[in-house]
Amino acid sequence: MELGLGFGGIEITRFGEFTGERTDIGFEPHALSLGGFITNDVAILFRWKSTYHFITNSEGESAQQFLGTFACHIQWWFADEFFVAGGLGLAAFGLGFGAAESDPSWAVGLGTAARIGYAFYRTDHHAFKLSVEAIGGFFGRGMAFGQTFNLEWQYY
Repeated sequence: MELGLGFGGIEITRFGEFTGERTDIGFEPHALSLGGFITNDVAILFRWKSTYHFITNSEGESAQQFLGTFACHIQWWFADEFFVAGGLGLAAFGLGFGAAESDPSWAVGLGTAARIGYAFYRTDHHAFKLSVEAIGGFFGRGMAFGQTFNLEWQYY
């Protein structure tokens, strides 16, 4: 199991409803992974990851713009303190809290993610880590990419 918190940004391309290309900085409120190790160094995880920030909705009020992925990940510890992970799954993009009825609907599509990290403190069953992660969503009307910096705890 893994839990994570951090901050990051979202880069949006070709979403006409969201005013075209731009990058916004926001929060990475959570990351949650569940799975297990299949060898001493390789784990299979089902991972929920998201990032969001606030923009102005179609009625001129503040709304949460959200990019999240749910994917199957492979995590490989290539050294005692360092790991890489990545996977494929589903992505969702749209306005959450504060959305108006006239705002564009949610987009759901292919989700991708890649992560590299460093465990700065490990015990027999716990690791406290710093990682950098990129998540992406590919939708019929455009793409959205998130980049996050995370503080994570992993139980194994």
